[in-house]
Amino acid sequence: NRNVDENLWCEDNSGLERVDINAMLFSEKYCLNKIATSLGYLDDARMYQMQMDSIRLYFNSYFFDVDTPGFVNIDIENGQKLMADDVIGYALWSGLAALDVASFYAQKINVEIADGTYKQKFESGDFDISYYYFLISGLKLYKFEEEANQLLDILLETVIRDSQNKPLPSYGMNKTVNDNSSLTAAVLLLLLNY
Repeated sequence: NRNVDENLWCEDNSGLERVDINAMLFSEKYCLNKIATSLGYLDDARMYQMQMDSIRLYFNSYFFDVDTPGFVNIDIENGQKLMADDVIGYALWSGLAALDVASFYAQKINVEIADGTYKQKFESGDFDISYYYFLISGLKLYKFEEEANQLLDILLETVIRDSQNKPLPSYGMNKTVNDNSSLTAAVLLLLLNY
């Protein structure tokens, strides 16, 4: 196996260096940097800043494949690149996506809004609402307001339709619907007040 101290990326338990996990890793380092700075642990803050700088510098060149084109996960055993679906939200939200990559995905999202892909996905209930918090907030961060607002409107219409005469549904992790509506309520309040 690899020396983790010399490896920039983290992997999941199946041996994949994943886009979403590494975007979240960047966000964790950002948070730890802020905490260390706030507590006066300046050596720790510098270490986290260095880690963030490395991730930011190499993220797009490592995880974005121009031939695919799109973000890919990397199998550490054989180096195979596997198309990574539903990950641009994490890359946008964390601020890691290069502007040209963000623009590429915004165009793709526009097409999928126009052709009804998102409406169908939301109407089927086969989605994780927390992912759409990352996607919509990330689009706003990159100033793709129109795409963000269109996605939010489609999502809100779905929630209103699904909630008529019954409690707010919860579109949970791993694309499953469960009975806990707290996550849905929290995500929607965050998006409405962003």
